[in-house]
Amino acid sequence: MLLTHGAGVNSQDYEGTTPLEEAIQQQNLALLPTLFDRSPNLELRDAGGNTALLWAAACGQLTSVSALLAHGANPNARDNFGTSALAEVSLIEEDNRIQITRMLVEHFADAENVDASGQSALFNADIPVARFLIARGANITNRGD
Repeated sequence: MLLTHGAGVNSQDYEGTTPLEEAIQQQNLALLPTLFDRSPNLELRDAGGNTALLWAAACGQLTSVSALLAHGANPNARDNFGTSALAEVSLIEEDNRIQITRMLVEHFADAENVDASGQSALFNADIPVARFLIARGANITNRGD
C-alpha cells in the first residue's frame, strides 16, 4: 500500500479519493484502524464532494459508518448534489440500512436536509426507513421549497 511507502493519510488521487475512501470502497475494513491511527482528515472531499462517511453510507458499511462517526465525521456532510449520508442510506438495499440510519440520527444527522432536487432522505426511503425517520420527527411534507 502507498502508506507504507510514504504517502500521506490525507493524500488524494486525481479524483480526490483518499486512502480512507479507497479502503471503504474496496471494503478493506482491516485497514481502518491503521488509517485512524494516522489521524486522517475525515472531511476531505473527492471530485464528487463525497467524504469517507458519504462513501461508507452509500456502500452500506455499518462498521465503517460507526468508526467514522466515533472519530468525529460530520453526519450532515453533503456531496456536490446536496446528498447527505442519511439520503445515501435511504437508497441502498443492504439489510443494515435501519441500523445505519439509526446510528446517523443518533449522531444528529438532519433528516430535513434536502438535495439539489429538493428531496430529503425520506423521499427515497423504503417503508421501514421511512417509518423510522417519521417516528423520529421527519417532516413528511418537506419538499425543500
